[in-house]
Amino acid sequence: MVSPVLEEYKLRSGVSRGRCRTHSYSSPQVIDDGLNLHVNSAKTLISQSLLYNMLKSFNTSWRLFGKFQHTYPQQQLSNIKYLLAFVAFCHSNLKLSHNMIKLYLSGIQHFQSLECPDSPSLFSTHAIRAILKEISKVNSTPDSTRQPMSEQLFRSLAQALTGMPFGHTLSLLIKTAMYLAYYSFLRLGEFSKTHASSAFLRKSKIVWCDSFYDLTLHSAKTLAPGNVVEIKYFPTGNAWCPVMVILEWLRVISGEPPDSPLFPTSGVQLTTAVFMKYMRVLLSNMGVNPMFISGHSFRIGAASE
Repeated sequence: MVSPVLEEYKLRSGVSRGRCRTHSYSSPQVIDDGLNLHVNSAKTLISQSLLYNMLKSFNTSWRLFGKFQHTYPQQQLSNIKYLLAFVAFCHSNLKLSHNMIKLYLSGIQHFQSLECPDSPSLFSTHAIRAILKEISKVNSTPDSTRQPMSEQLFRSLAQALTGMPFGHTLSLLIKTAMYLAYYSFLRLGEFSKTHASSAFLRKSKIVWCDSFYDLTLHSAKTLAPGNVVEIKYFPTGNAWCPVMVILEWLRVISGEPPDSPLFPTSGVQLTTAVFMKYMRVLLSNMGVNPMFISGHSFRIGAASE
């Protein structure tokens, strides 16, 4: 079944079922059901070739484009002019970065190419390349302020959390999440919720296997659909042992059902905003500028170490 947004795009852009708008004036051809079945199968295979998070981003971009179409009908504008208006809207109204706008255009390109595989790439158009180049210059900053989470800073944060500055349960929750992020190179969205509708990490996904804890992730940036990532945490035998921290946290939530959030805060899953809020409080108390540390600092810091 074709989505309403895709159907709306096809009507406005001159694309009809089984036909692309081209420079040819030949009459449309009716595709028989058997061939149409294979065409739809090809579309499915193309979409399945994308990584899970990439397809999710493309779906987000397509929904945003659909809302833009609803608010600002295309009328007599050509497709490229209309897309330029969409890019300007993302830049001026939504304040999106150059990389995010480029990703959203890639999503629109993906869904358009499913209907018109012969259509040229949006990025081959001079106007599209020019507007992206200018947005890139506007968004650019001389130096990146994001710094890696060094081993020394990580240990200082862990020591501060041992003092339970936010109360026993919340302090241990933040500490455990921090240990998972650092010891397994996790991105922020892989152990906390980025928004209300995103999936959360369940308690049942971390289990003890004789000599180590095993964490199973079903969603990661580079993970293909249907695959999982298994991360093992072994005892280190020192004061910074991740196994001891995980064990202590699992004792706190031992009464919760297996499908409950691994990191619940007030009955809901830990969000990226809440995690970074407490990280910034700790950093400020330690005399470290919190603007230099982001969620990704744990991943790049662990890789550096």
